[in-house]
Amino acid sequence: MMTSGSLYDNTPSEAPDGPKPKHNEEPRIVESKPYSGRPIRPDEVVHLKEASIPPEVFDAFNELIALKFDGKSAYISQKAVIAKILSKFEGNVTVSRTTIFDKHWLDVEDVYCKAGWTVKYDKPGWNETYEANFTFTK
Repeated sequence: MMTSGSLYDNTPSEAPDGPKPKHNEEPRIVESKPYSGRPIRPDEVVHLKEASIPPEVFDAFNELIALKFDGKSAYISQKAVIAKILSKFEGNVTVSRTTIFDKHWLDVEDVYCKAGWTVKYDKPGWNETYEANFTFTK
């Protein structure tokens, strides 16, 4: 028998026998997410974003940050990050440059900011020719 606070969200919690669906309505299960049934908060988006990025991507960024860190900051070209990520997935034919961009695996600024870094992503404008890059500053 289910009691109040169950996963059903369309029945009053004071129902003595537990929640029941409304007349002619299937019960609707609410996922056990803290933002279910309400707008998501910005801090929750960062958590979800972090969970959606494979560990190999963070390993690639972390290795490059450690390699390039000068005691204050680390400047990393987007090209170097992509090459490092692809090397982490070597032999996996389903991961390509297109995958990296389609799945937004380079959108790590908020995740690294949450970890204590200041992150600046810079890309050239239409009339500029330098490489897109990330700068991680402590």
